[in-house]
Amino acid sequence: MKRILSFFLFISISTLVFSQVSDSAGEVFQSEAFAKFETRIDKDVIKSWNSQNTGIKVESISLSQPYYSITYSSEISQRDVESTLTSLGRLTTLRKATPVDNRETTPNDNFYGDQWSLDHIGAPIVWDQTTGGTEAETGEEIVVAIVDDGFFVNNIELLPNLWINENEIPGNGIDDDQNGYVDDYKGYNAITNNDQLDPKSHGTRVAGIIGAKGDNEEGISGINWNIKLMLVGGALDDIKVIECYEYIKSQKELYINTNGAKGANILVTNFSGGISGKDESDIPEWCELYNSLGNLGILSVGAVENSNKDYAVDLDLPTRCTSDFLITTTNTDQTDAKVFLAGYSDVWVDLASPGEDIPSVNNIDQYRQINGTSASAPHVAGAIALLYSLNCDIFRSITAKDDLALTMKEAIMKSVVQTPGLGALTVAGGRLDIAKASLQIRELCGLSSEPLSIDINTINILGREIEFTFSTLSPKPVEVAIYDMRGRLHRKFTFETPSVYELNTVSFDGFNTNPLLSVEPMQAGMYVLVLDNGESLATNKILIQ
Repeated sequence: MKRILSFFLFISISTLVFSQVSDSAGEVFQSEAFAKFETRIDKDVIKSWNSQNTGIKVESISLSQPYYSITYSSEISQRDVESTLTSLGRLTTLRKATPVDNRETTPNDNFYGDQWSLDHIGAPIVWDQTTGGTEAETGEEIVVAIVDDGFFVNNIELLPNLWINENEIPGNGIDDDQNGYVDDYKGYNAITNNDQLDPKSHGTRVAGIIGAKGDNEEGISGINWNIKLMLVGGALDDIKVIECYEYIKSQKELYINTNGAKGANILVTNFSGGISGKDESDIPEWCELYNSLGNLGILSVGAVENSNKDYAVDLDLPTRCTSDFLITTTNTDQTDAKVFLAGYSDVWVDLASPGEDIPSVNNIDQYRQINGTSASAPHVAGAIALLYSLNCDIFRSITAKDDLALTMKEAIMKSVVQTPGLGALTVAGGRLDIAKASLQIRELCGLSSEPLSIDINTINILGREIEFTFSTLSPKPVEVAIYDMRGRLHRKFTFETPSVYELNTVSFDGFNTNPLLSVEPMQAGMYVLVLDNGESLATNKILIQ
């Protein structure tokens, strides 16, 4: 878990220097700022203000918080902007908008069609149980909200899995569902304040990793074959990022308050971008939103920089946010080595996940590779969404939504593949493994009762001498592994030639050390025995006394 920092927020008026933006009437504004007032301003007051003040525009970016975007022309001095705004209410914060950067290195030109990362994190094993889309018990749609610059919404692999606001009539200029947003039919664009998302490759590729339609004889498969992708675009600076997250928060609150009649059942968010050199104290509203989302049952995933930085020293957002509901990830290659140009920290970076040479969707019907932490983060977000679709009593028995989110995070963190090279570079000390995370979930659920092609029949334990028998319907080699209840791997070996006609017997001495795994003799306690033949898993608990 990240260490929690105490800090004092010093309110200051920052120097305002920005790139040019234009309003719908064609008037050129050169500056944009984030403003926080002591209390919210009535929308009619803002409407009246904007009609009377042509040089300074005020726009609310939250339905519940006193957060506002301020744009003004170069003809007005910064001091005049500050003094003028005070007529709307007590101004507590005014700071410049800080551009965010996409955490993607330059994509390769060729698409090879080799999605190595899916096998690497064990997705096919989980697909034997679920391919995503809905919560098993309730049938509720699982929604992943993706914050990014823009998306090609008509991509043939994304279209079937797009979240649609069925309570909104598209393009009529009316807030039909009265959720505070107009024409948010196919998502939301924080720049245009509707669902007209800018066609951008970066967001499209991120979305493809999470949820490109699978098993449809088209191109690639997302981690979730079936899912609902809420596209939230326009996240070009910190103000727009806050507005994007505020939209997501309002949609989940609406879903809860209307018992699912409106809004969206958002369980995870992904943002593959950030701001280098900033800390939580610089933009506290951004980091506070992760806690607000977490209290609603939403985990958020963030990408670290594509730079070899140590966040014990270097600053970065969202990496240096202290929220327990945020999972940050760095980038690894096919050998599980951290890519050189990727940030690290055993305090601020939770885990690693694949991000090199990752095929994904591109424009309308194209495919390209994506490299960098921009690809690593959606692997984690996609894994979380897929795990939520497992049939598990724990999802129904934990009534507190924030507790459920933290339980899912714990399953992800405990199940990483421990890698020596990542031990001092991440909190968890390893790389994402969705198959082992599903085992963590299955253990919480009291194990799965689904029929498997491999079964553990008997287990005999005498001291630390362990013997068990198993049956299998496949002659494929069986990998045997034993984990402690913290998810730490203690034994791993392969039974090369199992019989499909009679019971197979395995025995080993738990006293023996295992130099390949750098573990000591197994101590007394509860362990999990895992058999994996590449087609299905069998698990059982064993108690060593």
